[in-house]
Amino acid sequence: MYKFVDDDLIPYPDQWALLSRQESLSPAQLGEKVGRKPDSDATVDATLPWEQALPVETEKIIECPETVTLILSNHNYVKLSDIPGTLAARIKRMASFTNPVFFKTQALRFSTHSIPRYISCAQIEQGYLSVPRGCFDELQALLLGQGITVEIDDRRLPGQILNGIAPSNHGQT
Repeated sequence: MYKFVDDDLIPYPDQWALLSRQESLSPAQLGEKVGRKPDSDATVDATLPWEQALPVETEKIIECPETVTLILSNHNYVKLSDIPGTLAARIKRMASFTNPVFFKTQALRFSTHSIPRYISCAQIEQGYLSVPRGCFDELQALLLGQGITVEIDDRRLPGQILNGIAPSNHGQT
């Protein structure tokens, strides 16, 4: 059983009387004791549901290369041997999102044993880390934020122009 003790580590005889004499702390006083300022603008649900994501780390990663080649194809590819593991982990995290099925199942108090908490769209293929094409801007910003010069190797197919193709209700075939 836990008890409040004095400076000599002797338990107070009446624990409840001791607590009743204590004054309540304001958020500012609590912040001083803990060593940080209270955030007056913060609320419990400050993040909107569609903006919830994994925490983003912004610290500089040591041992980053000066340049990285970003290959654009069916995905965005970065050679794993060119980047440190911590940067690869951040890129993987960037291409991940929370699994709504996991949290719904958890809220219903069902087993979440085989349901992943996060869904990762990043893959490792033949020594390259690939992320979806929609992550291009965020990937480029992450690399530039680390002081890395990004060289872009665009290997997307230009496609072909198709003439005479229209929906069937327009009379052209």
